[in-house]
Amino acid sequence: GDSGGPLQIANDVLSCAYDVIGVTSYGRQCGVTAGSGIYTRVYFYLPWIESIVWP
Repeated sequence: GDSGGPLQIANDVLSCAYDVIGVTSYGRQCGVTAGSGIYTRVYFYLPWIESIVWP
């Protein structure tokens, strides 16, 4: 399914980069364009993510 997929926005500084602002938690169906999904906001988890990625 789509769960775990990124919700991204274009980076303001680097034109070739994107910032992940959310991760798909769940939605109606996989790959459906009409309808909404539920996302987890990544910002609140940054300290934990960075402690795993850059210990």
